[in-house]
Amino acid sequence: RLLFEESLNICGFNNSKINLTFIDDVDAIIHVYATEKSFKFQKNAKNVLFLDVGATSIKGYVVNFQSKILNGTKLTIATRLSYVIDHKNGGSFITSSIIQNIKDKLNIKKTTESENRRLFEASEKMKIELSKSNSSVVIVQDINGRDFDITLTREELESQILATAAQSVIDVAKEATNKIEFDDIELIGGSSRIPIFDFALKKVFKSIQKVGHSLNPD
Repeated sequence: RLLFEESLNICGFNNSKINLTFIDDVDAIIHVYATEKSFKFQKNAKNVLFLDVGATSIKGYVVNFQSKILNGTKLTIATRLSYVIDHKNGGSFITSSIIQNIKDKLNIKKTTESENRRLFEASEKMKIELSKSNSSVVIVQDINGRDFDITLTREELESQILATAAQSVIDVAKEATNKIEFDDIELIGGSSRIPIFDFALKKVFKSIQKVGHSLNPD
């Protein structure tokens, strides 16, 4: 945020005539949810746990939403009650683990920068496909002078690669809801499509029948 603020200052957007406001990603999500899901808290206030499985972190925060009438105008009041972040897990870490899994299967020790890029693209494709199906097969071209067919099953992905990320989601959720009751869970972020996160949350938070995916995960 500081980098963007300084860049805008350098461009001249720093005088009193310009009303410049910075918001973070949490505020953006709160705004979208309050706008699109206002029917959920029209009658009663709701506490919503948001879990963001992003590329380089996993975040959790509880927000209280309620509707109020002020001077004849209906307003939405949103209050952030908690915020937790884990910088050691996320989608890019999952992809890196898939890359290492491929290297181990192929017994590859050294790779060039271009080979790493091709392995990254193949691993991202696998991660997306395994969010929808039980297995994924990709062709990785020109690794150490050879082309390879690589197969990865969802069972392998969940047991060997995703266990750490799933535990992080649970730990973040528990910390974010410490002494705070909540009504709904919303899962967002590019890697939130992976089914294991839903299963892990339902197993721990038994009172929640459904994990919401009502917002654009990206």
